[in-house]
Amino acid sequence: MDFIKNFTKAIESLADFQPHMFNGATEKELFALEEKLGLTLPSDFKVFYQTYNGQDDCADYLFDFFSLCTLEKIAYCWEALKVNEADFLKIEATPDGGVKNIWGCSKWVPFACSADGHFLCMDFSPAKNGTYGQVITFWYNSPERELIALSFKDFIVEYTKNIQNGVYVYQQEDGCGSIVRKDGEPMWRHLFYRKGVDTDVFFFDDRI
Repeated sequence: MDFIKNFTKAIESLADFQPHMFNGATEKELFALEEKLGLTLPSDFKVFYQTYNGQDDCADYLFDFFSLCTLEKIAYCWEALKVNEADFLKIEATPDGGVKNIWGCSKWVPFACSADGHFLCMDFSPAKNGTYGQVITFWYNSPERELIALSFKDFIVEYTKNIQNGVYVYQQEDGCGSIVRKDGEPMWRHLFYRKGVDTDVFFFDDRI
């Protein structure tokens, strides 16, 4: 698919970036994950993972300080949400429009994680005005639940555009490499913005 080819070209254009991507997962492996999660994953997600099954532990960070999870790591991170779901459903968060006011749940499927337990998740239980499969943040020690894309594909497409346009760059600091915003701001808070106080419509942020 074109969005995967464009993603590949974009990350390959960054000198010195070491993605250390694993070869793609099999249909059998993807089906096994769906069985474990109890849901059907988006077709674009499955096609992407048939090309890239996450990063190894020696890779540079792909999304700011987040790494792309392998299917095995997705299952592991998801288990952390599932095990704590009963408690998480009782704790209020600070969500963007379209995201439920809960700390977390087993219908949030992590596909990227940080070293200290933060996730980027596909949300399969959105609020009434949300979008099934939207991408949100999960911070284990902070209540913000930001909506950063309306789908996994949209997330990858916009990420790719920002590399192509020079908004995202590769940098090394203290021996760690990562793709970050050139201006030093967190990348996920600039992908979308809400237009108007009372609306729940999100747009790509052309101001970046």
